[in-house]
Amino acid sequence: MLALGSCSLLKAPPDDQAVAERFLTSLVAADSQSLARELDTNLTSPQSWLQVLAVRDSFDLWQPDSLRLIGWNIATFNTDHVADLTYQLFTTRGWMIATVNLKGASGAMRVRGFHWQFLPDRLDRVNRFALSGKPIGAYLVLVLALAMASISLGTALYLPFTDLPRRWAWAALALLGCTRFDLNWTTGATALQLLTLQLFSAGFQRVSNYAPWIISVSFPFGAMLAWRRILAWRRAKRSEAAG
Repeated sequence: MLALGSCSLLKAPPDDQAVAERFLTSLVAADSQSLARELDTNLTSPQSWLQVLAVRDSFDLWQPDSLRLIGWNIATFNTDHVADLTYQLFTTRGWMIATVNLKGASGAMRVRGFHWQFLPDRLDRVNRFALSGKPIGAYLVLVLALAMASISLGTALYLPFTDLPRRWAWAALALLGCTRFDLNWTTGATALQLLTLQLFSAGFQRVSNYAPWIISVSFPFGAMLAWRRILAWRRAKRSEAAG
């Protein structure tokens, strides 16, 4: 018996969920007729249908006993509606995620694709923030993120206690970093965005409880400009005092 679990995220379109969950339930129940009703025509050709039946037999062997919606991607183009819904399941082989790809007019969605992946544990545990077992590069990015954030925030907090002209504007500028480097804390994947501004010159974010943490670090150019202005202003004051 496949049990549906409640999802704490904002709800995906109910019609999309209904189609995806009927498809997955039919896979588990090995109900070929129900499967065929949910499929797009490109999956009902003889060769594609054999692949669907192989997936059906695999699911019957694994016997999932839970189904939980954990993420989705929805897009609408004129009359076409496209949706990718991802579910987390627990089977006799352990945890897995399954994504159902849907396409069609609103209210007449059909399954156009399906793929799955086994997991070593529940996805929120796989993507939890843990310090142990990471490569040295990941620790370096984490230390840099903390350092850059400290420089930006520390400079912004220091400036209001100075007599620097327009110190509040400089304090706001000090919070900005440029050129962002992102690290996926779970997989180690990286990305570089050159033309990007980032508040506090660092970031720690995830889109949901099931998503990986993304650690971001930027060069604190705002704080560097602020310190350059502070030092120039101090030199000017010393010159005036000496004169």
